[in-house]
This record gives sequence, structure tokens and C-alpha cells, in this order.
Amino acid sequence: MATISSNGQFEESDYDATKISIEEARRLPNEHKCTYFNSVRWAHSRHREVLAKVLSLAHPDSGTDVVLLVGPTGVGKSTLIGAMKKIIIRDSLDAGQ
Repeated sequence: MATISSNGQFEESDYDATKISIEEARRLPNEHKCTYFNSVRWAHSRHREVLAKVLSLAHPDSGTDVVLLVGPTGVGKSTLIGAMKKIIIRDSLDAGQ
């Protein structure tokens, strides 16, 4: 685990980003700061609304033939598609029962 000592020095041992606060992570050396922020996920405040909208557009009866999902690297496009895939598979399995 990475910790910040009382004198503000970085001490490294079995780095675990889930055990330190954002404030502590901000004081880490850059390479460890990147590791921390790459391992932390925040949900967008409107993620459920966006997921519902994209799912409705992707539905066969929506009249939409193509859904284009664009955005900068790291904003969650693949995560959104993965969530959609799970929901579609779950709904398909539920419908078959």
C-alpha cells in the first residue's frame, strides 16, 4: 500500500489505490498518481439517463438504424457499450423464459 507519512513523504509498499484518499493521491509522485487515477472510476451524474436513451435508440423498434457514440478517450464509450450489452443479453434471456 502507498501511504503518505506525517511529514508528507511518500512511502511505497504494495501499492493499493483503493486505500488512499484523493487528497493523498494528489501528493503522490506522478507515476503513482497515474496508477491511482487509472484505477478509480466515477459514475457520471446522468449515466442512467444516458444509458436509457441509448438503449431506446438501439431497440429494433426505435426506427433508428445507426447509433453513433463519439467522445474523447476515457469518457466511457466502451463502458457504456458494455453496460448496454449486459442489459440487452439479460433482457433477451428474460424474454425467452
